[in-house]
Order: sequence, then structure tokens, then C-alpha cells
Amino acid sequence: MKKGNLTPKKNGKTKKAAPGLRKAEEHFAQPAETQKSEKPAGKKQGFWAKLKNLWYNKLKKIAMSKKLKILIAVVLVAAVASGVFYLKAEKRERDLKIVELSARASYLNTTKEIAAVAKPHIEKLIQDAEREGMCLIVLSGYRTKERQELIYNSAVDKSKVAYPGTSEHETGLAVDLGGCPMIDGVRNDDGQRLELRNDFETLPEYQWLLSNAAKYGFSQSYTEGNQTKTGKPAESWHWKFKY
Repeated sequence: MKKGNLTPKKNGKTKKAAPGLRKAEEHFAQPAETQKSEKPAGKKQGFWAKLKNLWYNKLKKIAMSKKLKILIAVVLVAAVASGVFYLKAEKRERDLKIVELSARASYLNTTKEIAAVAKPHIEKLIQDAEREGMCLIVLSGYRTKERQELIYNSAVDKSKVAYPGTSEHETGLAVDLGGCPMIDGVRNDDGQRLELRNDFETLPEYQWLLSNAAKYGFSQSYTEGNQTKTGKPAESWHWKFKY
């Protein structure tokens, strides 16, 4: 029986193994760390492939960075727009809050109401008109929809009255103006002024309004010139604050 590189003989002597077999045995007898590990060489990446991958990764990072910036910008714009909308809504609510006019501006002993944003303007208009010898008062200001319904239902000619829900008076921005008596250049309801029996457009106060109302933000809503557009006859007494 063969063992290693020795072959027993009958006379007790050993026989040398063949040279090729001896080399193979010597090789496998060497420690594992001394043996050469032969690994197949991987494919080397070419220069252009490396450059392509480098630019691809860089562009990918840039694209992701841009997407992030765009997302942040969209969020910021949405937040600002939401804030602006809220502030505008809050301001509008304050502006259109219904408040009382002064006794000077109101007709006789009544208390008229108007939108808060329009109040200082109509008060100033009336004061300035009085300084120039014109006496103006608010005959009608803000009206509720219910009040407008009563006026509409009781009107003989409904074509001259706004349908409930469409009246400018319901916004609080419109007023019906009239003349008033004066004594010594100041409004005095105890005074006599016969011309007040005439239509408002015949009074000097109406002519004053045509020349000055715009300075205070008011304009005549229904005129001879816009009847086709509004479908309503001219109303010299009806003025609305621009808001």
C-alpha cells in the first residue's frame, strides 16, 4: 500500500517516487498561506465610464437639491398666501362692520347706520359741505334684508326698488342723502327751507355732490347715463362708497 512518496520494498528499503509526483506532493504539503491564490481579474472600468458615473451622480444630487428647494418655495408661498388671505378676510370683516352715524349726519332724531370703513368719509363730506353753506343729511343708510323686503313689498312701482338681497344698502356702503334747513350756516331742523319740497337734483347740495363727492370716495350709483347698464332710473340721492 502506498503512503506519501515512499514505496515499501521486499528487502525493507524504500523506493523514491517519480519526480512529477514528488513535486505535486511538495506543493500540497506547503502551508496554505504560502500558496498563491489565483483569482480571476475583474473587468476594469474605463475612463469614460467613470466620468459618466461621476457626472450622473453629481447631476442627481443637483436635481434632488433643486426639487427640495422647489418644495420649500411652494410651502413658503402657500403659507404666505394663506396668511395674506386671512388678513384680508379679517380686514374686510372689520371694514364692513355696521356702526352708527353721528346725530349730525342722521335725519332728524333718527340714528342711521353705515359700514365702519365708510363712516369717517361720509361724516367728513357732510362737515365740509356745511362749511361751504350746504346742508346734507343721511336719510337712509344700512338696511337688513328683512327691511329691504318690507320696502320692496310695499312699493307701488317695484321697478324702482332693489329686490331684497341685491340692494346696495344691504352692504352698508350706500346712503340716500337729502338736504336740510340751516340757521346761521349750521344745520337747524327748526328752520324753514321751502325748497326742500322740491326734488333733490334741483338743490344746490346735489350740484355740490357732483363736484365734490368723489374726493370722499362716493359716487352716484344710478345716473341718466348708466340706466341701460343698471336697469334702474336715475337716483340723485343714492350714493355709494367705493370699497
